[in-house]
Amino acid sequence: MYGVDLSPEAAEITRLSLWLKIAKNKEKLVALDHNIRAGNSVVSDPEYAGDMAFDWQAAFPEVMEHGGFDIVIGNPPYVRQELITDIKPALENSFQTYHGAADLFVYFYELGYNLLKDGGYLGYISSNKWMVAQYGRAMRGFILDNTTLTMLIDLGEDDLFEGATTYTNMLTFKKISPSKKSFFIMSEAPFGEETTKLKQSQLNADDLQIENPLFYSIKEKVDKRGTRLSDWDIEMNRGITTGFNDAFYISDKIKTQLINKDAKSATIIKPVLRGRNMRKWYADWDQEWLIFTRRGINIDEYPAIKEYLEQFHEQLQPKAKGAKKSELGRKTGSYEWFEIQDSTAYYRSFDREKIIWSKTASTSQFSIDTKGHYQNNTSHFIIGESMHYMVAIMNSDLVYWYLSNRGSNLRGGYLEFVDWLVKLMPIPQISAQEQKPFETLSIELHEITSKRLALTQRFTNLLKEEFGLEKLSAKLENWHELSFKDFLKELAKKKVKLTGEDKEEWHERFNRLQTDIKALNEALNAKEQQLNALVHVLYGLTDEEVVFYKTALAK
Repeated sequence: MYGVDLSPEAAEITRLSLWLKIAKNKEKLVALDHNIRAGNSVVSDPEYAGDMAFDWQAAFPEVMEHGGFDIVIGNPPYVRQELITDIKPALENSFQTYHGAADLFVYFYELGYNLLKDGGYLGYISSNKWMVAQYGRAMRGFILDNTTLTMLIDLGEDDLFEGATTYTNMLTFKKISPSKKSFFIMSEAPFGEETTKLKQSQLNADDLQIENPLFYSIKEKVDKRGTRLSDWDIEMNRGITTGFNDAFYISDKIKTQLINKDAKSATIIKPVLRGRNMRKWYADWDQEWLIFTRRGINIDEYPAIKEYLEQFHEQLQPKAKGAKKSELGRKTGSYEWFEIQDSTAYYRSFDREKIIWSKTASTSQFSIDTKGHYQNNTSHFIIGESMHYMVAIMNSDLVYWYLSNRGSNLRGGYLEFVDWLVKLMPIPQISAQEQKPFETLSIELHEITSKRLALTQRFTNLLKEEFGLEKLSAKLENWHELSFKDFLKELAKKKVKLTGEDKEEWHERFNRLQTDIKALNEALNAKEQQLNALVHVLYGLTDEEVVFYKTALAK
């Protein structure tokens, strides 16, 4: 038996514990100083670990000369990557699975593999973040390509270690290359209850999840029948980072004032969408504008804009290198005080037809923008061909299920639709003729949601005009979801009371528009069901598979 711990005290306690067990069995005590060592298990270079640098080959030659250890077991330390910055160069030099954002425990898996003899076994209990995190991709690929899994149990939120909040899993593997017929035991239940056998060949480096076999069957079909967006002829970009939105984002009123002062201002004032404005099939623009003073602009050609931005001069000035966070100014960089912080070399793409989406959403919220909206940095967009076909697939229930099992789920049921995740989306490359049914539905769904938006805004605009309300409550913005009685209560909170003929007139208007919106919602649901049915056929799903993923989405 051999062991290494970073803490000399822990190594000493281990020796004492082993001696007590030996003494209890009335066996002869032996020296354990050689077998149980203190050192940095993953760093052998003294330049980075000092006296704690640990060379396994030199420390245990009697083991390593015979190929390595028969068994390696451990509970790798969970130390966040921000706390190991000083040893990252050493880790990068030593491990194939290195990733700049990987936490320390990741490297113990490759270390354990390297310490094993061929045919030896490893068993670890550790954080389960490596199973899906982007930084764990190289590690997942390493394990799947070089070892034969024997057991993988995701313990989830079970508190196995007092005081530890890390979600854990247990993994065992044999140091032998996997065959196409290699099976392993998987489970989500504690300690192997309700286990299932799964082929290792069904897994890939993108993620390792413990799921019902139907999960892998669906995922395999989606992956095989689709082509990842990263392999399509598209261009994907993020929205603009201004560095100080309070200066560059303006209202309709201020936009009009600037243009009245100098008509040329209109050429660099652009309609802008934030992530919060983006919905499924449509965008809800709230009349917000962006002063787009891109890099290299001659601000003196826009005197009204220059005068307006001058009031924010101190906040807009790029900080000097090494400046404190508390100091006023924007991110250090080679740009002028009046320029947008981002270089945004792709700015002309905003004027093209594009698929847009918010970085964070509770469901798929992709839509096509044809009005040349610019976007903020909480959103992304795609330009290319087959936009209507593509957005139809992206908004399907199946693709949302696929992405939600690949990306980072946030509190409140939200998902991060970051660029790398969306690029993984497999969309079948089919002929223009085959795309037509999807394109037709995409256009119809855009028209339905746009009509619904127009109706809701007609009513809310009338409310503001009739009663002088500058801002409506969230419930009044979604008035069509209320009963008329509750609508009156919300108005009362704004000091508005309807009586007599006015009340009757508003009741009639409320009911009429609410009925129209209900009809549009029914049409929307019917069209989306048609779309989902087409998508199921496109990817070759069985009825059982459809029920499985739909049930998962409903949870």
